[in-house]
Amino acid sequence: MNNVEGLKTCEFNLTYNPTVLSIDSWTRLPVLGQLPTYALFLDDEAGFLWIRLTYPEPISTYTPIPLMAITYHIKELGQSPLNLTESKLKDASGADIIHETYSGFFATVTRDIAIINVTPLYTWVYQGWLVQINATVRNEGDINETFTIKGLINETLIDMIIIENLPPNTETTVKIIWDTTEVQPNFNYAVSALVDPLPYETDTSDNQLIDGTITVRYMGDVNGDGKVNMSDVGISCAAFMSYPGHPRWNPDVDLDQNMIVNMIDIAIILKNFGLGL
Repeated sequence: MNNVEGLKTCEFNLTYNPTVLSIDSWTRLPVLGQLPTYALFLDDEAGFLWIRLTYPEPISTYTPIPLMAITYHIKELGQSPLNLTESKLKDASGADIIHETYSGFFATVTRDIAIINVTPLYTWVYQGWLVQINATVRNEGDINETFTIKGLINETLIDMIIIENLPPNTETTVKIIWDTTEVQPNFNYAVSALVDPLPYETDTSDNQLIDGTITVRYMGDVNGDGKVNMSDVGISCAAFMSYPGHPRWNPDVDLDQNMIVNMIDIAIILKNFGLGL
């Protein structure tokens, strides 16, 4: 209780999760030297306590002061709201005292998984390439956790990785692989990683992180203009027979990713010639 004047009676309901908590004992506390009389109803099976406290003389306090002490028994792992409802404060004349109530929350342990980084290795790829996306996850809870990281492109699941027994306050990075073979080119795709909420996890705002996009090009669209035409053929010919370190090396023309631009790459462009036109 805080910032109250002329309080004569205080009445409230307190509800809790009876599968997690059970009331062992309760004690009314003296306020400014006054011990109140009381009326009480307790249904521990339903998780419900009603009490009315009546003080011999009206009380006023402008600093926080406790009215009751309640001791709970923890029955099992879980969480429980501690909700104050239907509270009534009255003065000596029976008039209501305007007030606010604040409820509480109890959890046996904190369970919290957070995706803290999602980084694709490429900002664009050719249709048919495999794309690596690095996702970093952190256990911000109190116990070792086993869970599954899901990689998503837009809203489509592309990969799942199981993390086993990640200790508290530690992080790990996993590689999510996206096969773009069946993906429609000439679109931007949002990249994200997701961990489904754990049992009794309360902070779920950081369970998913969307970070960055990947553009998918037609295979052979070297200059990224949305079509495969003579411009792409000309760029590939300029890099013909080049390799990493060569002055004419152009990794965008290495369509088969074998670290050399040769007739295979040019043949791929010619095979796809006209796409997007």
